[in-house]
Amino acid sequence: MTLPEEFRARAAEAKKDALILLTASDVLVKADKLIGAIVGMVDAKVLEALASVVEYQEQVNNPNPRVARLRAIMQRNDAIRQAAAKGSSTGNWSEFDELVEGEANGVPK
Repeated sequence: MTLPEEFRARAAEAKKDALILLTASDVLVKADKLIGAIVGMVDAKVLEALASVVEYQEQVNNPNPRVARLRAIMQRNDAIRQAAAKGSSTGNWSEFDELVEGEANGVPK
């Protein structure tokens, strides 16, 4: 079981326990049950958020190949856009030409 799955399992348990307390007939009379239910629901939300953070960090640090490829394409397109802007303002199109030539040959620069 991965860490995010473990956090989500703990969150489900906390939520289940909190719901048991909330459905008790004397929940409005006994403050300890109401407090326990509230704490259980908050605990469940925190654990779910923690699982999402861990998943995000795992994805950022170890992106799948599709995400890594998409990121590389976006960075390459941004470099071409900046080179075009630079070329149109300075008249020096060498950087743009080099990037586009690399794209035409299938060699990203």
